[in-house]
Amino acid sequence: MQKIDLSSTAIEKAIDLIKDFTNSLIGPAIDETGLLLKDRVSYWRFKNQLNILSKAKAIVEKNGIQTKAISLKLLVPLLEHASLEEESELQNRWAILISNLVDASQNIENHVFPYILSQLSIEEYNSLQATINAKRDRLIKAQKELKSYVETKDLIKSDYEYQINNLSKQLSELRRELDFEEATIEQRLNYRSIYNHHSIIERQLFKHNNLEKELLDSIKEVQQELIDRSLETHQLSNLTRLGLIRLKVLPIAFIDSHSIRNEREEEYLTLEDVEIQVDVENERYYLTELGELFIRTCNEKQSSTN
Repeated sequence: MQKIDLSSTAIEKAIDLIKDFTNSLIGPAIDETGLLLKDRVSYWRFKNQLNILSKAKAIVEKNGIQTKAISLKLLVPLLEHASLEEESELQNRWAILISNLVDASQNIENHVFPYILSQLSIEEYNSLQATINAKRDRLIKAQKELKSYVETKDLIKSDYEYQINNLSKQLSELRRELDFEEATIEQRLNYRSIYNHHSIIERQLFKHNNLEKELLDSIKEVQQELIDRSLETHQLSNLTRLGLIRLKVLPIAFIDSHSIRNEREEEYLTLEDVEIQVDVENERYYLTELGELFIRTCNEKQSSTN
């Protein structure tokens, strides 16, 4: 059997052969340390951990967070997963996640969040963040509109009713005065103009009366559609697998009007005369409750002074 040369010279030659390859795998070379692959990885991960923990400490101090101890069952996988993160922005999210998990004022000790964050690309995370931001903006806008509506609704309603009352009087007077069979084109156009204006104001009043319900429904709406439509299929599948989004198919049924017979001698329209088509390709992805909670936990807590 051929003996394996374990001399220092042979080992050094072997290390030289794989040095460039290992450096390309790991990223920035750590030539001055003279470490082997395992040690290089450990060193790189340790640097990541220190960097992320340093950022978390800064966040805690900036926002005046009172910290609490967390279990090793949560801490160990948290640091393990965080140490592998190369993306700078996601490292920031790891730091924020840590600051929220150790916050004594928040009852957050979710063991799945570190795993979820470790499974996301920056594109996937940004898509979820954009969706949360859109929901926040929608709620802020609806709340402002509701506040403005409540403050002015009676005044606006009175104005609409006043206009409708005046227009109704004008129409009544014209109907009494005009003989429509002998009315001129100008008189008929004038009547039609007032009638149309009356109809428009009535619709505006109806819409105004229903606006409060629409705004309240918008505020109560918990579902938020995924904003980013540019994600690849595998990215959407990953987010679905992690329980952060869910697919909802919205079938649309419509009647093909070209198939409806319109012959004078046919008094009734039978079912055979109608062709109904259903579009099942109208798919929408929505943020789940877990997805929303996860993203909020990866967002920095604001101090009371901010």
